[in-house]
Amino acid sequence: MKLMRTDPNVWVWLAIFLLLGYFHHSDITNFPARPHTWAQSDQFALTLGFKHNGLHFFRPETYVLNKQFPHGFLRPDTTSVTAVDFPIHNFIPAIFMRLFDSEHPAWFRLYSFLLNLLGLWYLYKLALLLTDDPWKAAIVFGLSATVPVFILFQVSFMPSSQSLTLVVMGMYYYFTYLQHGKRMPFFLSILLLTVAALTRKTLLGVLLCIWLYEIAGNVFKNRSVQFQHTVILLFLALFIGYQLYFQQLYNRHGSMFLSYFLMPQNWEEAKRLLTVIFTKWPATFGSAVHYIALLGALIIVLYRLPEILRSDDRIARAASFFTVCMFVGYAFFFVVMMKQWEHHDYNLLDTFYLPSFLLLSLGARFVPRRWTAPSFRAAWRIAIVLVLIYALFHAHKIQSERLRIEGRGDPYRMHLYYQNTAHLLDSLGIPADARILVLDAYAPNLPFIHMKRKGYAILTTSSKHLGTALGWDYDLISIPDSTLISDVYPNLPSISRHLTPFATNGKVSFYRVKADRGRSTLLDLLGIDSSQVIFQDSIAFDTQVVQPSSAWEFRRIVQDSFDYNNYHMALYIGEEFGLKWERPCPKSWSKPLRILITARVKAYEPGTLYLAAAYGDPSTGELTYRQTSVSKQLYPYRQWRTVAALLTLDSPPSTEHCLLRVYFWNYDKRQVFFDDVKITGYLAKDTASFFR
Repeated sequence: MKLMRTDPNVWVWLAIFLLLGYFHHSDITNFPARPHTWAQSDQFALTLGFKHNGLHFFRPETYVLNKQFPHGFLRPDTTSVTAVDFPIHNFIPAIFMRLFDSEHPAWFRLYSFLLNLLGLWYLYKLALLLTDDPWKAAIVFGLSATVPVFILFQVSFMPSSQSLTLVVMGMYYYFTYLQHGKRMPFFLSILLLTVAALTRKTLLGVLLCIWLYEIAGNVFKNRSVQFQHTVILLFLALFIGYQLYFQQLYNRHGSMFLSYFLMPQNWEEAKRLLTVIFTKWPATFGSAVHYIALLGALIIVLYRLPEILRSDDRIARAASFFTVCMFVGYAFFFVVMMKQWEHHDYNLLDTFYLPSFLLLSLGARFVPRRWTAPSFRAAWRIAIVLVLIYALFHAHKIQSERLRIEGRGDPYRMHLYYQNTAHLLDSLGIPADARILVLDAYAPNLPFIHMKRKGYAILTTSSKHLGTALGWDYDLISIPDSTLISDVYPNLPSISRHLTPFATNGKVSFYRVKADRGRSTLLDLLGIDSSQVIFQDSIAFDTQVVQPSSAWEFRRIVQDSFDYNNYHMALYIGEEFGLKWERPCPKSWSKPLRILITARVKAYEPGTLYLAAAYGDPSTGELTYRQTSVSKQLYPYRQWRTVAALLTLDSPPSTEHCLLRVYFWNYDKRQVFFDDVKITGYLAKDTASFFR
């Protein structure tokens, strides 16, 4: 108990463990998905690539044989080698995977967890060094550790958080060098900052700001910095050397990772991007408390700036210089990479996070000492607790919201479709070195990670891209069932003459190329026997149409505002459900059932719309659900669109009191209209070989 009362380090470590445990207790075994499923799966694929290639550090590779850059996935390669920033954060987890012969994502997450554990400790140590007061350091640490975007990527596969740890450690050793003048902390600082810059090029700005500060000290303070210049130039040469190697890989193999600027083309585009960024991300970058604290710190620092510049306080002068230098440098980076900021909130960790931390620390350092006198200690404790509670709840709210939103996105949809497909392919005798062409491979590495095979990823389902990819050399083709109906077949109907279905898990199907290009239909591709229709029903809302069957339930019928002779069903803002079809389960349901649904739908703004099915006994709650999103088919909005979906019910009902339901789920409760809905149920054909 005495230790708990006297040693603040114990409280700091306790806070670190509680913070990581509170936000990430359920993350450690999760697959790399949400948020930014695409980017996280690419990073995990790199780690798996190192495990498979014998830990060859200078041969980074993923699973994708046609790289994104510079040819937009349209040029196949013979290898999956890719140019990438110094992949040390991918390589270290691969060592453990190799040692324990495991590909579980927990190894990567454990590495991230341990590195961020160290990073949070150094964050506090740096705050203490900069503020020179444990109470001030505690509040600076608390605010910095509860920035929502910082928390979102702590135990993820993204290199931003791990690289930020190296930067925080490097800055701590640099300020230690300023404080004591010893060479070893300086060397450690430049080493850590160089590795951070190699892993995330944007972090080179921190190293350059230190070099400028050393040059300024040489010029204005007449300090001898020969050792410092030598060390910095040595590590900058190392950085440049790796960039030359990166360019060699890029020229030879291309890359899965962006390596050029994405600035707006004109002022109009810049205004649009700024509007999106400052509407979309402020709550992710911080709570009201964070912004108020930063504003207060800025006012204090500006007020005390003349005193800082005149004083011999090397810590304060250096922190002030770095804050200005980094804000200016990263403001430039923000402009030249503005298109990335529209979608990538983690850029904050590579840029403005550190100068914001320095500004906050400086503001705390120059808070009048009388405010931290013993008589104010109780007030400080209460303020720290209240501020951190608010910041914690805000961060948790943002985390939950992001997981909810991204759980409905296309990348996460691919994760759900392709789970356990490696086992399916193994059971079919597909060799591990088989090459698979995946159409509509949103999050390109993700399907291949699940399949444990390499191949080609096609993200755009235009007829040009589909036709180009079909001419490549591959062993199997994989297409999500929903995409086949909504995008692939409508854009290239002739694909049915090229492919024959091979196997499916009810969400994604595999195809072989036909030897003979005879006549074939969409139903043939779906593994459906058109002669085995076991039910069919439809509903239209025009007054002249015969009354629908009693299986239909709907909320209301409204008159078309542009054509008074037409009617349709409407769901208004705030309404989640409103159109349902229900009947007893068919007695002839003896093998997998495939339900094909078509409808005309008009949505007035972006939103998530699912077509869903449920079957089982509602009285006991024993229901099995299947759903697929038709959101992409609703664009362009404010126009009638024909949408289609396929739902596979892979096991016959086990209860005699079984009901089958099909319904629309208006997840975001937007305004949407429906008409001409048709539901057809087919028994699958040749279930022994196709449905697995």
